[in-house]
Amino acid sequence: EGRNKVRQDNKGFSLIELIIAISISVIILGIIASLLWQSTNYYRRSNEEITLQMEAQTILNQLKDLIVEADCVEFDDSVEPARLRIQHGEDLLYEISLNNSEKTLDFVKAIKEVDGSISHTIPQLFGRNVEHFHVSDTSGGDSIIKVSFTLQGEYTNYEVKDSIINLRNQIKAMKSYW
Repeated sequence: EGRNKVRQDNKGFSLIELIIAISISVIILGIIASLLWQSTNYYRRSNEEITLQMEAQTILNQLKDLIVEADCVEFDDSVEPARLRIQHGEDLLYEISLNNSEKTLDFVKAIKEVDGSISHTIPQLFGRNVEHFHVSDTSGGDSIIKVSFTLQGEYTNYEVKDSIINLRNQIKAMKSYW
């Protein structure tokens, strides 16, 4: 029994096994982080798209409410900012203009007073994230108005193209005193 037995202790990890385990852990954590980032990004885009769709529907509903009973509708994109003027009778005018720097549609209501003076409301927000706004020319006397606009978010955009609004009244000429 003069032989010494060398006993090997295999209870721990070798350096190579430890490096392999850490590498696999890093890869798995990287995949999980990538999936979380993609899910968050998808959620942001989807949420923004829904928000833009709701904003577009709100703008369209408000425009329809104002235009359907109008006597005259004029759109002028030759001036800065582009303006939509909607006249109701002889005493009421709505003006919606595109504010390019703020990417908003602004709304002003003008009322002709009994004494002939005109009072205006302060501009109010009519729509936000508006990149483009156009209303078809009504000079032909048609009782159909086509509205187009584009809403631009951070990740996506939403376009309304040639949405039709039927007027109940026959179009008349815009009063010159406005």
